[in-house]
Amino acid sequence: MTKYIIRTSDRKRFKECRLAWDLGSKIRQDLEPIAVRTPLDFGTEIHAGLERWYDPALWGGTQGARRALAQLAFQDSWRKHKQRYEKYNLLSAEAMEDMKARKELGTQMLDNYFSWSESRDKDLTPVYTEIEFEVPITIPVDGLTLPPEFGLNVSTQPASLTYHGNPIVYQGRIDLIVQDKDGYYWLVDHKTAARFENTVEFLVRDEQCKSYAWAIQRVLGIKVRGVIYNELYKGFPEEPKRLNSTRKGLSFSTNKQQDTTFELALETFKREDRAALRAGLYDDYLTFLKEQDAEGGKYVRRNRITYTDTMLDILGGQICREAIDMLSTPSIYPNPTRWNCRWCDFQVPCEALLDGQPIEWMKDTMFVKRSDVE
Repeated sequence: MTKYIIRTSDRKRFKECRLAWDLGSKIRQDLEPIAVRTPLDFGTEIHAGLERWYDPALWGGTQGARRALAQLAFQDSWRKHKQRYEKYNLLSAEAMEDMKARKELGTQMLDNYFSWSESRDKDLTPVYTEIEFEVPITIPVDGLTLPPEFGLNVSTQPASLTYHGNPIVYQGRIDLIVQDKDGYYWLVDHKTAARFENTVEFLVRDEQCKSYAWAIQRVLGIKVRGVIYNELYKGFPEEPKRLNSTRKGLSFSTNKQQDTTFELALETFKREDRAALRAGLYDDYLTFLKEQDAEGGKYVRRNRITYTDTMLDILGGQICREAIDMLSTPSIYPNPTRWNCRWCDFQVPCEALLDGQPIEWMKDTMFVKRSDVE
């Protein structure tokens, strides 16, 4: 029996660009690039380290052992990406240097995160890590008139959507599920970022984690309180940069953009520039760092978003309507915009199509079927 699989990436692409959706969706051509964008590879590697760090089976063990195992998991993921590029002859000298720098960055980021999270995670207990889910898509609670090729499987509770008699399911993967000290369950979504957004409004509108909460409650039979967005800044604290020459009585930079912390900077100034520290020349800079650290620090940011049953029911109905649109022979066309194209995997074939060029050879040489990926 054919099974039609809808994922969050399908929903996003379908609403942004039909061409990208057609090329990448599991229910269409199911292609992915051989050379994945570096930020995606890096995110996968960080996720591998965090998966091991929050492994429920290791949670009661020593922090040192968990650190070591998590770093090994990160390095193993990095190594697999390297081997993939070698397999397809994509690892130039420049790319190798970038990979080495990425490995160092990730190692330092994780080490800093582990120290940061030790005290912040005391009220959280990991329950599941990197959990795959698959749930039947159901019709909205307010009902829906189905096109003739769609039907309902009444053997599921509630009745689920079918297309020509075949099931339609929603798939995804959740980074982490934790339980807090009050017994509430939370999804945790790990993200890496070159900078943090100034507001969290976009998190409230995020449909990915909301759809995961809608699905996982049905899979596990648990009540999900909401999601914890766990964002890791792409950097790690170092000592303030030493100036080439003394400037205004200072031997070290007070640039607020450099990667350091209050404690590390204070220790450095005490050791290397005590006279300037005593004279109060670093006071403003140290105050800035102390306030920054008190607000959660530069390197990790956490935000909690809660969900209501009504919110999840509404989104479940939206997923159903989108699935019907996807399977109802939609028109396929590109939708190039500044934001849609910025991180799209299919920019090259899209540009070729817009120039009237064939793209079959690109699909054969630049992309692979997901089922063919090792």
